[in-house]
Amino acid sequence: GRKVSGRNLAGFLNNLEYILIVSIPVMYLLFALRLNGQERMTARGGIALLFSIPFVTLVMVWTNPLHNLMFSNQRVVAVGPVFVLAREFGQWFWFSNVYLYILTILAVGMLIFAAARSPHIFKLQKVLVAFSALLPLVLNALFLLNASPVPGINFTPAAFAIADA
Repeated sequence: GRKVSGRNLAGFLNNLEYILIVSIPVMYLLFALRLNGQERMTARGGIALLFSIPFVTLVMVWTNPLHNLMFSNQRVVAVGPVFVLAREFGQWFWFSNVYLYILTILAVGMLIFAAARSPHIFKLQKVLVAFSALLPLVLNALFLLNASPVPGINFTPAAFAIADA
């Protein structure tokens, strides 16, 4: 049988994880649009347009060994007692990330706008939903800027768990 190395398994799991990474900001924006009564923006054509860059990003992730536009120099490294997948980020990675950050920031803005127009009973709920996206966004930005609280560890998945609690 074929032997699976730690790097291959980590890379495969990272590729699977990308399905959620590229989908969550789009779904968050769709949620904010609907909450603001902008259903016409969520027609099939609009949804397909919003998912176009995430779809291309998934293709780039799964075909990365052919072009390294997402990642290069992937390796498993020890960070204290934990092993993590380390890599350098390529041009498409940065383009895709900027797009996903823009979608998330737009959604946060729309949710704050919705909160401002809401009856008092719903204001806090909408503000909390809006700001729940900021913790993962900030921790992800710190990781990408090599300013993570623990260098080499990406706390973004944990931040999503905390923000959604």
